[in-house]
Amino acid sequence: GQPAAPAEGESAAVDIALAGFELRDSAVVLEDRSVSPPVIWEARNVHLRARGTSQEEPVAFDLSLDLASGGRLAAAGTATLAREVDVELMLDAVAVAPARSYLEPGSELAGALSGTIVARGPVAVPTSVGIEVALDDGRFQLEGMTLRGHVDIEADIRGGLASPRGTFDIDATDAEILYGEMFKKPPGDAATVTGSIVTESDGSPGIDDVHLKIRNFEADGRVRTGKRIRVVANAPPFDLDGWEELIPALADYDPSGPARVEDLVVMTSPLEVRGRGHLRIVAADQVVGIRGSLRDLDRDMRYRVHLETSDADTNRLVSTFTSKRDFVYGLLTLDGDLHGTVAGERPPLESLDGRVRIDVDKGRLRGVSLLQLTFDRFGALAPLAQLASQLLGGPDLERFYGDDFREIRGTFGVGEGVVRTDDLRIVYRDYTVDLRGTLRLRDLDIDMTGRITIGERIQEALGESGAAASARNEIPLARVTGSLDDPQIRVTPEVAAAFLTRTGAGAKVDEALGEVLGEEAGDLLEGILGGSRRGR
Repeated sequence: GQPAAPAEGESAAVDIALAGFELRDSAVVLEDRSVSPPVIWEARNVHLRARGTSQEEPVAFDLSLDLASGGRLAAAGTATLAREVDVELMLDAVAVAPARSYLEPGSELAGALSGTIVARGPVAVPTSVGIEVALDDGRFQLEGMTLRGHVDIEADIRGGLASPRGTFDIDATDAEILYGEMFKKPPGDAATVTGSIVTESDGSPGIDDVHLKIRNFEADGRVRTGKRIRVVANAPPFDLDGWEELIPALADYDPSGPARVEDLVVMTSPLEVRGRGHLRIVAADQVVGIRGSLRDLDRDMRYRVHLETSDADTNRLVSTFTSKRDFVYGLLTLDGDLHGTVAGERPPLESLDGRVRIDVDKGRLRGVSLLQLTFDRFGALAPLAQLASQLLGGPDLERFYGDDFREIRGTFGVGEGVVRTDDLRIVYRDYTVDLRGTLRLRDLDIDMTGRITIGERIQEALGESGAAASARNEIPLARVTGSLDDPQIRVTPEVAAAFLTRTGAGAKVDEALGEVLGEEAGDLLEGILGGSRRGR
């Protein structure tokens, strides 16, 4: 019908319907001063075309433009007067460097983005966004982490900013990923992460069903945001072989075999890592249980851990962590709390602090007999102990010079690459060695004092027996130096003479030499023993 005539004094309303609009060869400059430094987006060769059929129907449009910062952008879709859009945005090598102002201060962003972005809903905050893009020649740096190279990104996000939900998939396999000097993933090693975006009850976004893969390491977990981003994850066993390429601090330890990570917690600002797991080093049978935390990963990577191992191969572990190889054998049980650094200027062993308890059962110190070394250090009196044993008709002392031991026990305080102990005990079949002092971890050099307590069979070989013998069976050691695989023992002449005298060795040798050489030989022996021969 006809429109109603205007009332008296009113002007007639005029409806204007725009059927089409086209803009060619134009330039547009947008300056965003909400961030610092301001972001300037400059578009050139802008071509916009829009077509509509009525005010109630969406307007179809297409857009193309060149960005002054690099790259080309095109878009096609529909829009309504209520500012609702359904648009597909196509990016062709669009430079991302101008967007670094939207990141934290000090962050870096570079590279070219290509692919498509589909958005539906209000133009300011779409309620549905689909992303399928690739970043080429990228460089992204944030909180100590650096990414360089090619990255593929896919995402399907719904709900808008108020209540986001959806999924994402990021593949950085072809990129290099660095975290200071601690972590270096080369291009070509798998690096992917997928997950589901959720909204917490307090409105903060989070990520569930996270699946992270780096090389052969795979972990499942979740992410929560807030003042600090918190990641919680668990990982099934994975093989450590070759991981020194990704974690340079492992290079000195030749890691191999399976490792397992449990209850891993990663928090940002500052970056902190906590967790526990099982680590196998060198031999697949050497299991070390670890739980603890890592801090300052962007600097010297400080750690605090509790270590546990039971019936491990002592030789393999000692050969891995020190410069000494193939000299100490046995079944190792270890329990300790340690802290230190695995990066920075100081070697990891020199930054080590804490306390450790060790027990080694049924082993050997290859080529080391502390009893033989002690008797050899009797100086001029050394042959007398051997001679007395032979004259007494007992077994040769060499029978007791084996390098097998029954157990080693000790508690060690660790500091600056040196361990200190007051209760190191080595138990052989026929004697026991108690030591106190220091041992340097790097080369196992020792500086200790202590005593050897000989057993009944050795005492009998030297001519002593009974309760009186048990009360005087100790040989004080003035100093034990050298290294654990080549110890040097010093015994004072007074200790050597007193030991030979109280064991009866001096009297028996005196008697034997006297029968052959006469009284002069006896007087000579008395002088050596300090006038303390038995029977005088």
